[in-house]
Amino acid sequence: MRYLLYCILLFWNTNAISAQPDSTYIPFVAEWTPETNHYFIVKEIEYLWEDTTLVKSDTIPTLANLQVLESNENGYLISWRQNFNPVELGFQGDENAEFLESEIIYQVDSLGKFLHVQNWQELSAMSIAEIEKSIKLQNDGQVASVEAMDLIQPTIDQLKTQEGVNKMLTEEIQMIHFPFGRAFSKVKTEHFETTLTVMGGDEVDAIGVMYINAIDRENAICQLVQETTLDPDAISAYLYKFLKNLGAPADQIQSEIEQTRLEVNKTLTYNYKYQDTLPSKVTLVNDIHTEFANRVQKKTKKKIIQRFSLTAQ
Repeated sequence: MRYLLYCILLFWNTNAISAQPDSTYIPFVAEWTPETNHYFIVKEIEYLWEDTTLVKSDTIPTLANLQVLESNENGYLISWRQNFNPVELGFQGDENAEFLESEIIYQVDSLGKFLHVQNWQELSAMSIAEIEKSIKLQNDGQVASVEAMDLIQPTIDQLKTQEGVNKMLTEEIQMIHFPFGRAFSKVKTEHFETTLTVMGGDEVDAIGVMYINAIDRENAICQLVQETTLDPDAISAYLYKFLKNLGAPADQIQSEIEQTRLEVNKTLTYNYKYQDTLPSKVTLVNDIHTEFANRVQKKTKKKIIQRFSLTAQ
């Protein structure tokens, strides 16, 4: 059944006369079973520069487990469990240590494309409780100010819906599944339009490219790269709105824009192993560079998801 879907997928992407597999395209199609069970190390790295000075450098590693719970002709039900005690896997540590463990149970289609989170209500309640707890800690147990709640309320409202949970709590899952259900040319670069999040959470038009960067036939691995940057035509419009909201005089906004620099770049590198139909490593890098009012700031956030074998420990 999935071989037929494989052929159909290639047919759609190559406009071939017949559905014979085209060697110039690489399909990303899931071939998993309920025995599919893999472990990953997830690293979140953040750097912040003020002018040329590095003022922040943080690295947070956690363990994650991807396990197929059910498999049928309509797709797969999968568990993504993260931030559990490494002692569980035989690593040294404190077996009584507390970890804020989470488990996302989600559905993908027969090709491996993400559909939705199944246990979203449980995750919604847990996430909102953590936000409220964090607010109380920041305010020494007191009720947060109206201004603070106004800022955080849109996030809470989003988390109360399945769509919001699908979007806000599944970054690692989206990183793993984003190419599934598609085929990519070995020689052509794909162009697309999207949006990127900038200061204040605003979405600004962006442009991007995707391409196969490398193929290792001996080890059956290929590397898919997705690069996204702000659309130059959208930057000026965003900066105009941003400066206007800051109260800049209308007759000075244009000169302020000319003295302001904003760059937002997002790069995702996906190392895919054919035999497992899963990535061996996925790296997401978000770079934000701003120059405003004689102040230069660069922020880099990097997330790395790397698969490892327990037998190698």
